[in-house]
Amino acid sequence: GPFGIKQRSEKPMIFLHNSQRLRDSNIGMPVNQHYDEDEEYSSSETGLWKCTREQVIQALRSDLALPYDFMAVSGFCVWEKVDGGMAGGMRGEIWGGNFEITDEEEVDSIWELL
Repeated sequence: GPFGIKQRSEKPMIFLHNSQRLRDSNIGMPVNQHYDEDEEYSSSETGLWKCTREQVIQALRSDLALPYDFMAVSGFCVWEKVDGGMAGGMRGEIWGGNFEITDEEEVDSIWELL
């Protein structure tokens, strides 16, 4: 099994949301974390957030969310994070046509499609 645990074949599950109501209630944490202009650590107050299974259950039980507010993802994709690397990092993936940059105004409609 993963991490050398015998008889354990569970894949890690990641839960994502794009809900302002859930962000305001601090359900999860932002996927996009960065340094602000003063070089202090800060988090995005908009966009995609990741959360735990327990946070999803809490939000559903307290009527903060409906099941379609969350996306469950199993597994992950890994690419080079170094811009100078062989594949060019995420920028290289975009140049290669594997990903594209989306206008911020389109995020809500894309989330609904997913």
